[in-house]
Amino acid sequence: RKSLLGINHNLKKEQLKRVVPEEAIEDRLLMRYGLLSLLITVFLLITRDSIRKILPINMAMASLIPPFVLLSIKGRHPKLKEIIKEIDIETLLFLTGLFVIVGALEKTGVMRTVALSIKNFAKHPLGMAGVIFWGGAITSGVIDNVPEAISLGYVIRNLSSLLTYSFTLLIWAASLGLDIGGNFTPVGASANVVGYTFMESHHGKIGWGRWVKLTILPNLVALLVCIAGLFLKYIIGFY
Repeated sequence: RKSLLGINHNLKKEQLKRVVPEEAIEDRLLMRYGLLSLLITVFLLITRDSIRKILPINMAMASLIPPFVLLSIKGRHPKLKEIIKEIDIETLLFLTGLFVIVGALEKTGVMRTVALSIKNFAKHPLGMAGVIFWGGAITSGVIDNVPEAISLGYVIRNLSSLLTYSFTLLIWAASLGLDIGGNFTPVGASANVVGYTFMESHHGKIGWGRWVKLTILPNLVALLVCIAGLFLKYIIGFY
């Protein structure tokens, strides 16, 4: 923490007071278009199941249509080449590869095999929730938690026909385990990958050892609190 604080030791309070965030916005119209594009993307992702009854739109199309429309309207930007150079291609390729692997595992039936291998726990709600929770927390430390969430989603879907209780319990178990477990390593979450890459390229080597050393204790405490809350909510009939 001291080393991170030392990075900006020459930055005075007077300098911070003179900073005007609005001045960083060079094209207000483009910013509005960008925010509108983001809102439309979120809307399409939320309502795509209803829209598919009218238009054959999938998740990929819902994510790509608004940005492509934005590019067609305001694609010519004076700093476009500079912006493209700043894109972290390595991170994008890394995340793309993970999604391809997850898709391949689902198409080849591996996810169904995993679901069947743990079906013996399905009769016991707390046992099943524990397997999903801790399994997700551990694996999301070495696999990005976004594709890992998709993987567990497929597993829960394959298990749903065997459950005698609400699958909401398993969804919460997966969500909490994956979200917090992803902080164990630099590659456990997309934000970690971006942040770790940025810090290493601008402020020197950090290393996995240092990251894990700083995150393991608070993450374990958070996981224990979450699993206790999850079990308590099930016992009192929340799910």
